[in-house]
Amino acid sequence: MSYPQVENLQNVAARHIINRDIIDTTAKFIEERQKQIEDGTTNIKVSYQVRFNKDSILSLTILEEGQDKGAAHAFKTMKGINYNYLTGQKITLTELDKIGKKFDVAPEFTVDKINATLKKQAKEGKVTLLSDFKGITTLPDFYMSGKFGLDIYGIFNPYEVGPYAAGIQTVSLTKYY
Repeated sequence: MSYPQVENLQNVAARHIINRDIIDTTAKFIEERQKQIEDGTTNIKVSYQVRFNKDSILSLTILEEGQDKGAAHAFKTMKGINYNYLTGQKITLTELDKIGKKFDVAPEFTVDKINATLKKQAKEGKVTLLSDFKGITTLPDFYMSGKFGLDIYGIFNPYEVGPYAAGIQTVSLTKYY
């Protein structure tokens, strides 16, 4: 298991809040499979990737990968976590308009708009949806990226919107509205 640790922030309280949340988020992956790990019926690896780290924003993805003994295939789950590192506050999709960054398209992240984006990208062959896909009902995890502006990518784990074979799908939510 590996996870990042934030250091050298001027706001020491923000550093503690962010580091505690990163540890808690990472630990949840382990806790959900604790019994199988102890029984030796599951192998698990947890890793992270820093997706964006500038302009007081830190965006990470935490990836869980593993194999259950006797299972037909491995499992993968990705979670995005995002922070304002000046305050330690978590950034959610509904709060993105408050961070004052430049987006390719004005952010209005709603379930309806994300469903429209998913359907449009499926028609373009950029995402694979389940054959009986009716739409998401809650906002997805996300991460931020971008060199010149701020791009937002929704994270969809296997079976959330697409089949297992499609894997974890990340979908641009800022360039398609």
